[in-house]
Amino acid sequence: MSETLDRYINDLGRLLNEADAIREAMQVTVTPEGRARLAEIERELAELIGNVEEKVDAVGTYMLTLQRREETCKQEGKELAARAGRWKARHDWLKTIITGAMGAQGFKKLEGCRVTMTRVAGRDTVSVDELDAIPNEYVRGKIIIDSIPGDRLTALVDKVLIEADGADVKWERVPDKAALKVALGTTEVEGASMDVGPASLRVYRVAREGEVPEGDET
Repeated sequence: MSETLDRYINDLGRLLNEADAIREAMQVTVTPEGRARLAEIERELAELIGNVEEKVDAVGTYMLTLQRREETCKQEGKELAARAGRWKARHDWLKTIITGAMGAQGFKKLEGCRVTMTRVAGRDTVSVDELDAIPNEYVRGKIIIDSIPGDRLTALVDKVLIEADGADVKWERVPDKAALKVALGTTEVEGASMDVGPASLRVYRVAREGEVPEGDET
């Protein structure tokens, strides 16, 4: 590769790197100086283009290099995503084992010199087993109107699709889960039940003096 070709490629890289830095800075603050310098760089890049063998080779070679780098990064991204998936699967599997073991042995917290693991009990959630069987005091109404070509609805019947002046109206029963949760805490409610969600595990590093605890719920 000739010294001229090397110089052209170096100039291309320098100008593009400078342009990238300016664009990144302008994402935070747009300045007249930044706009002016970008315009200058565009003119300088345009001047590097010409029907001269060294210039053609320089620009073309650099563009092919950028294309290869793009393809390499895409491939590396796929490989990293696959690796991340494998690490996540291993983490989730180990979390399930530890959470289950702590629950079976009655441990809420395990403490080491460097790490603490805390088992958080699953939350109570309302499960709707049979909507129509739930008493009305635990049900709200939801009206769905598909179209109203007219300006008057003549009737609205519970759970019955009607036509009024060409409008399609539907009344739906919607469980009031907040009210159900309160009621299920003290009594049984027909058509609904209380389920306990899965326990979670929190693993975090024990903070030394002056440090902030590190960790997250997993």
